[in-house]
Amino acid sequence: MYFATGADEIRQTLGFLLGVPGEAPEMRHRLGAWLASREGADVIGDPRHEEVDIVDDVTIETRLLRSFVAAPQPGDIAKPVTEETCAALASHRDAAAVRAKQERVREAAALLRTTCPGLGQIFDTVIQRVFCVEMAGEVGGSSTKSVGVIWANPTASASAFDLAEFLVHEHTHQLLFLDEQVHGFFTDRLGAETGSNGFMPRSSIRGARRPLGLVFHSLAVALELVAFRQLFADDAPEPKLHPGTDQMLAAAQETIQSIVFEPGWHEQFRSRGRFLFEAYRELWDQLAAKQHGVIPALLGE
Repeated sequence: MYFATGADEIRQTLGFLLGVPGEAPEMRHRLGAWLASREGADVIGDPRHEEVDIVDDVTIETRLLRSFVAAPQPGDIAKPVTEETCAALASHRDAAAVRAKQERVREAAALLRTTCPGLGQIFDTVIQRVFCVEMAGEVGGSSTKSVGVIWANPTASASAFDLAEFLVHEHTHQLLFLDEQVHGFFTDRLGAETGSNGFMPRSSIRGARRPLGLVFHSLAVALELVAFRQLFADDAPEPKLHPGTDQMLAAAQETIQSIVFEPGWHEQFRSRGRFLFEAYRELWDQLAAKQHGVIPALLGE
């Protein structure tokens, strides 16, 4: 959301959520306490920390991983996290390997803050903890049961730039979780989560048709990543975790079209969801105009 709406809009939403306006670090402390009251202090940890807490404790890691145990969703490709996975974590944890990944996450967070200080401040306001658990074929993610927490499992080939993008990716999910908590995005929330209403646009990240809520997140993630990447200008390394910029812009265009070409698509959104969708349509136009090469103009509704 940062590049689509700006920091002030995010702070306003957090102020609505918490009932009081504020600035970092006070806002971080208040948000951490609010999240702890709903998800548990054992999930959020000490909200008085000024920056993200990188967890290095297998008991806490197991508790946090347990928040990722969930029923499969349409279009899922990752191996599901199970109770058995969590129970077995301590027995096969490689402490040295985990600490090496923690250090790489610290480096990536520092790169994020240096590249875009405004985004870094919002990141340090919202994200309370990052934990590293190794699981084959899984790079980590976010869970609605542990908002404020990111699971990271950096691949061996991922650079600090790739991992900074990963943090932007997951931070975007978290901002959307919180914003939807305040405003609501969809007229049929269950349908948007499960696809039970038959409205299944195309995901910008997966390339498959998925429920609107998941696709909306994919659109936001793709465009926030492109906006972050363009801050590097010609100095951006070749990405390894996410697709190339042209590919993400083309996929985002296809996602937008797969929504607006559906009859009655307006009725899927509440006012806040429509506001954010239009903000991302506008961001797409801005990003595509800056990209080298020819990108077709986005078709209107």
